Amino acid sequence: MGSGAILTEVLKASEILASQGISSDVLSVTSWSELSREALSARQNSPSCLEIGHSHLFHQLAKTKGPIVAASDYVLAVTESIRAFVPNTRPYHTLGTDGFGRSDTRAALRDYFQVSAEHIAKTAMKALEHSLV
Repeated sequence: MGSGAILTEVLKASEILASQGISSDVLSVTSWSELSREALSARQNSPSCLEIGHSHLFHQLAKTKGPIVAASDYVLAVTESIRAFVPNTRPYHTLGTDGFGRSDTRAALRDYFQVSAEHIAKTAMKALEHSLV
């Protein structure tokens, strides 16, 4: 899952994974807060307060399988905002850019904050390895 400028990195990470024989699905997130808000509303309006099956997020994730990696060029709290609505049967790993006061090229900053395509692919591979154990 990716948003904003980092979506390009997520797409590149998917290509890196494909080159190693690992298929992946990429979900473009236009608004983490809207996903969270909508999933919370779906949960509150369902007969069981634990039921999240009526949310857009749930339906999108149901089309995929395996570990989930969420990346953003915002702070980790942004990608973490949907954790409560991700099925607990799916490992969920978040990447973000906590910190401030750094100046460098975009590529260098993405590498520093570990939201580059290489870091996203590495996180996905480690998550997949752990889920197979």
